[in-house]
Amino acid sequence: MPAYSKVAGVWQQMTALHTKVAGVWQPVQNGYVKVAGVWQEFFANAVIAINDTSVDVFGFGSQALAEYRVLSNGQVTGSYGFIENWITPTSAAPGSYVVRATLISGDTPSGTLGTWLSLSSNQVWSVITSPFVPDEKSCQLLIEIGVGTTAIDSATVTLYAEFTDPNI
Repeated sequence: MPAYSKVAGVWQQMTALHTKVAGVWQPVQNGYVKVAGVWQEFFANAVIAINDTSVDVFGFGSQALAEYRVLSNGQVTGSYGFIENWITPTSAAPGSYVVRATLISGDTPSGTLGTWLSLSSNQVWSVITSPFVPDEKSCQLLIEIGVGTTAIDSATVTLYAEFTDPNI
């Protein structure tokens, strides 16, 4: 369950809570409040973590599409399905989190590059081969997830799509 604080008259979702213990500020992992005699969690400190990965697609038929998706529900998926959760717990998604992809090398993928994008909507980057001819496309991306313009974690993602005509 997300927690909110009013900042300059605007409610903002908290991404971290701290408490002072023996004069030192310490992060709070979970916050609870007693409601009608029952303790209920009102804050869970979210952990952002993404890992280096590769999405390799070998296509037969018409073409090949390699996709990397950072979803508003807290998951990362690829062409073949689930890869990992980008936030734990996923109930903290999408919050005020943002994602940015930067091309390191290779073919330019579809999707926005070099700009922080809100994770209130799904963000997708992909490479696709030319239709009906043997072809390959690949790129290496730096994916960063953060708040505002500050990255919290990053990973290198390789997209590779290869189409081979089975008639050759």
